[in-house]
Amino acid sequence: MTVDGQLVARTVAELRAMPDAEDLLARLGRVVEATRTVVGVDGTGLTLVHDDGPPRWVATTDAAMQLLEEVQHDFGEGPCLAAFAEDRVVAVQDLGTELVWDRIAVVVRQLQVRGVLSMPVRLADQPVGTLNVYATQPRAWSPAEVQALGAFAVVTAELVRTAVELANHQLEVAQLRQALASRVWIEQAKGMVAATEGVTLDEAFQQLRVRARSSSRKLADVAQEVIQEVQRARVAAKALDDARVRAAEARAREAEQDLQAAKTGLARRTAAQDRTQDDLATRERPPTSESSSPMNATGPLMTVTMSPTPVNGPRTCATGSPTNATGPLTSATATGRPTYATAPPTSATSPPPTPSNRGG
Repeated sequence: MTVDGQLVARTVAELRAMPDAEDLLARLGRVVEATRTVVGVDGTGLTLVHDDGPPRWVATTDAAMQLLEEVQHDFGEGPCLAAFAEDRVVAVQDLGTELVWDRIAVVVRQLQVRGVLSMPVRLADQPVGTLNVYATQPRAWSPAEVQALGAFAVVTAELVRTAVELANHQLEVAQLRQALASRVWIEQAKGMVAATEGVTLDEAFQQLRVRARSSSRKLADVAQEVIQEVQRARVAAKALDDARVRAAEARAREAEQDLQAAKTGLARRTAAQDRTQDDLATRERPPTSESSSPMNATGPLMTVTMSPTPVNGPRTCATGSPTNATGPLTSATATGRPTYATAPPTSATSPPPTPSNRGG
């Protein structure tokens, strides 16, 4: 099959221009899809080495290619594994006629996997996986198809190398951060031990080293453990202080309530005493009678008994007190306060008694 070289070059350039921020598996998936389209095959797959042994598939375009990769991994044989192990291109025109891989052919026969082409993916001159394509019909792979598949394998290796370098850089950064964090933990632990034990920083550091050596652990792990212990102790102490504060506040509220109740009771008792005193004062006060001291419109009236007196002589009240004809009358009461009678005084010139008619 004829392969368009310009299309291959343009597609490879586009794949290389993919942003590094994109996920590695997503970019590898785009490489696999582009390979299937440009090379003109029915399916494409990519395998990469793993820590536990031979390469495994990481991206495929369809289920048939995925099954072919898995069967080879299970049987430990196949064109893809041969290309990786021998670091060479493996081209199979018809998998059904290859007796050396007849077990694989039986499994994938129903999926119409016939022609297979496998290309090693190299990193630092060492194979790290394979880029594989298949056709549903027997196929004699042309040099142009092999060359195009090789170009896509190079792009795949570049993406993997970039990812590895990024991972190494991230690992270095993570290790640096871990080292800094460990240093911080150790310094913090030294300060805490020195404060709690009353020793110097050097003595605290020696205590940490002895503790790490006796437990066969890293110094940073012991330091972190010490920090956590001190923090837990501080939290417990703070919780205890908070409980004490809450208890003291509760007692203060109860005392305030008791004081308020006492004030209320005192006020009630004081009011009751005041009412009692008012009642006693009311009962002890002498009653006032209107008949005991007759009053006229302007003051009390007194009844007096006048005795006959000479025309120009003095007059006396029933008590015998002298008074003028026009003077006030003295009251007969015990108070001795003078009062004025409302009745006019008796005239000084009384009519003489009528002489009897002696002659008859």
